[in-house]
Amino acid sequence: MLAGATSRSSLRGHVRFARPLWIDLSGIAKGYAVDRLIELIATASPTHASVNAGGDLRVRGEESEWIRIDAGGDEAQVPLVELRNDSIASSGHRFLAGSRECAVAHIDGVARQETPVRFVSVLASTCTLADALTKVVMARGTAAQPVLRAFAARALMREAVNGWQELA
Repeated sequence: MLAGATSRSSLRGHVRFARPLWIDLSGIAKGYAVDRLIELIATASPTHASVNAGGDLRVRGEESEWIRIDAGGDEAQVPLVELRNDSIASSGHRFLAGSRECAVAHIDGVARQETPVRFVSVLASTCTLADALTKVVMARGTAAQPVLRAFAARALMREAVNGWQELA
């Protein structure tokens, strides 16, 4: 059950909150739009297709694409990932060059506090899934690994203190 939610048998299939709540699904919607567009393109049977919606990217076909993950900060530390019939979505803090500081805070809704300074990229079968999982990894960090495994996904996470880590 979600924090702050109440459950009543008369509300089967529904969740009710005791106070106002704001949920932003725009990132997940963007991932969904990328997935639908790739499916539409697939009807033309191209040998390769790629849709990039600024942080959400899906590649279809036998040809690989190398993706540079730019979380800001030190260019020498930027990881590359290979995508082939896969998706990637990124979310999180943008690191400022030469600094461990970031430009914006993110809130863990369960703990009701700021998340540690981190940037996350999740690789999954669809952009919708990858984007949704970035929020889980942002909030839970390395504790999100069982969720990633459950969805056959993996993540690259950069923290101000620990640098880049791969989670699977």
